[in-house]
Amino acid sequence: MGGTITEAILLRASVVDAIIITFLSFPFVFIAKLRNKNWIIIFIGIVVAILIELHALRTERWVYNEYMPIIPILSVGLTPTIQLGLLGYLSYWLVVGIKKAKI
Repeated sequence: MGGTITEAILLRASVVDAIIITFLSFPFVFIAKLRNKNWIIIFIGIVVAILIELHALRTERWVYNEYMPIIPILSVGLTPTIQLGLLGYLSYWLVVGIKKAKI
């Protein structure tokens, strides 16, 4: 609620992000028809991040400080919004690279 950020809070947020990224990337790794459309991971990740940010801000789970760049129309943080989409896409490519190396 805008209070002190503890290591436990950061750990929980990281685990939730990892779970979201895993569920976001898996269909693109294992469904052949989606492999050529892997850019969708970025789009879905950004949409999910915006929804999470809007919910957290409306329920006052967190607030931004003056250093957070804000997306003007949406009034959500730029970096957390980009993070989920970009990390989902990078995770996808990492898994695909590992799978190809084992073949």
